[in-house]
Amino acid sequence: MGRLIVDPKILRKGWKALVEELGVVDATKFVLAFEPGEGDSVKELQKMWEDKSIDEIHTEIMKLTKHRMKKFASQDVKASIH
Repeated sequence: MGRLIVDPKILRKGWKALVEELGVVDATKFVLAFEPGEGDSVKELQKMWEDKSIDEIHTEIMKLTKHRMKKFASQDVKASIH
């Protein structure tokens, strides 16, 4: 089955709603719960972010989110061409 292509606007609105309701850390945990992976992701996140402030974590997550949205947007363009 192919990957579902989601409008970047929906992704932005969804992320904003998650952050407003859960905060950045819990919103991140929620999103990561749906990502395939191995190991204990909470421990990995704690280790990864242990020396960062909430503002630094938020900034990094927003950078990653923007990168993913650009990737999804470019997939939308490619899909509409084919």
